[in-house]
Amino acid sequence: MFGENREEIDRRLNRLESFLDERIGAVIYARTRDERLEDVLVRLLQERGHTVSTAESCTGGLLADTLTNVPGSSAVVLGGVVAYANEVKENVLGVRAETLAKYGAVSRQVALEMVAGVVKLTGSDVAVSTTGVAGPGGGSP
Repeated sequence: MFGENREEIDRRLNRLESFLDERIGAVIYARTRDERLEDVLVRLLQERGHTVSTAESCTGGLLADTLTNVPGSSAVVLGGVVAYANEVKENVLGVRAETLAKYGAVSRQVALEMVAGVVKLTGSDVAVSTTGVAGPGGGSP
């Protein structure tokens, strides 16, 4: 931002912030660099009295790790399952073999069944699942 002096720059920044708030304010989760997405998520879950669980495939537990590194997360994070193998998706999370066969492990359908399974296991209010082609050798869709 350019300006003749600090006050002018501040005025321009304030106008820009107002402009952005009007147009995309609903999707802005932080106003400072110090406020990370995981901090905001844990805070919002605490404020609303909700709990969360995770069902992860390609991320291998990274999402749960990220959330549980936030102070106070123990009040909202109930648990998570790393289901890297299809057998774990089926036997632990209850993903149907038919869903895996028809749509593949990397599909919306499997992700939804993973969420349903981890909610059944933990009783959380909110759940997130991750799936995708990742890892050292890639993977199968």
